[in-house]
Amino acid sequence: YAPAGAVTYCPSDPRTQAIMRDTLTTVIRELGVKYVHIGHDEPRWMNTCRRCRERHLSNAEIFADELIRMQRYVKEADPQVRVMMWDDALNPYHNAPAQELEPANDTTPKDLIQCSWFYSARDDLKEARSLEYLAKRGYETTGSPWFDLENNWDWAQECEIADRCLGMIYTSWGDAGTDPWAGLSVTAAFSWNPSSPEALEEITWDPAELNRCWGVLQNGGE
Repeated sequence: YAPAGAVTYCPSDPRTQAIMRDTLTTVIRELGVKYVHIGHDEPRWMNTCRRCRERHLSNAEIFADELIRMQRYVKEADPQVRVMMWDDALNPYHNAPAQELEPANDTTPKDLIQCSWFYSARDDLKEARSLEYLAKRGYETTGSPWFDLENNWDWAQECEIADRCLGMIYTSWGDAGTDPWAGLSVTAAFSWNPSSPEALEEITWDPAELNRCWGVLQNGGE
């Protein structure tokens, strides 16, 4: 539950918990899924309402407790279903520092699949460091690009070499003033073959060379 216009719900409100439990149970029961994505990205504020403050927990403790609860709801519905979430709130190379949430990794279930996302062609270092950090924390991961074709290629290179990475998930947000599906075919091709000749032909520049010029290329394309 959250006030109208809010972008972060209150994890301590019983209405939130009832809505999420019912939603997850219904999705799993009606759709027969093997994976369910709970979102939980970009928390804008934490621990600001009376319910949360009266628990006398840190932001990280509240967030970890919320993730444990979400996983419990899923496993109650079907023990075989895997839970996925966006990684940024737990990722020190992304949004975790803003709300001091990185310590939540100490108690968050490690069978949550962390879906990492960066959308700029110059995010190579963040991509590589994120996947490495999350793997060392014990998570399996995925990588998510968007419309930038070079970013699609970058993610393919990082996902190919990263430990515990399951592959790529394309995202298609529609709020950037560009075609949200512009990189889908390239991402699909690179997901199967990170050096796909057909996909590289759609990129009018050499992504490996540009990365070398910027000094941000990791191991991909060497």
